[in-house]
Amino acid sequence: MFQFRAESQKKGKICEEFIMTSQIGNDRKTHEIFKTRIEGEFIHPTLSFNMKEIYFKYSWEKNINFMRIYKNLEVTCSSQQNVSFTLKTQEPFELGTDTLKLLPGQKETIRVSFDPSFKSDRMSGKQAGKITFSPDNHPHKEIVDLVGEVCFPNI
Repeated sequence: MFQFRAESQKKGKICEEFIMTSQIGNDRKTHEIFKTRIEGEFIHPTLSFNMKEIYFKYSWEKNINFMRIYKNLEVTCSSQQNVSFTLKTQEPFELGTDTLKLLPGQKETIRVSFDPSFKSDRMSGKQAGKITFSPDNHPHKEIVDLVGEVCFPNI
């Protein structure tokens, strides 16, 4: 039994011809033993999201401590195969998990948070970020944009 593993940067149908040859003794000439055609359908591991941007807004109030804001992101496997992703973001955003494994059509909810206390200068402003979903063993990436707004009563 032979087992082959194939990877491709391009999606779509790929066809290859495999030929097994043999050399006998010191003979330089090869002899064809086996010939076969192998076909495969390469796909991108894709996800779909209930929103492509998550917007957080915090309005400062006197004598009330900063509190993290939480939102849920629904992620669905749009691929025909099982997928496994690593998730990354940066402060002031945080994720409830850093890995995701889904079956075709399966949904998962990821908790995303924003920490408005990062804005220590007491000036209103926005912070942009993103969640990067990187599939295991594949260069394709999925992105969800993040925006955190902090509002101070500036005069």
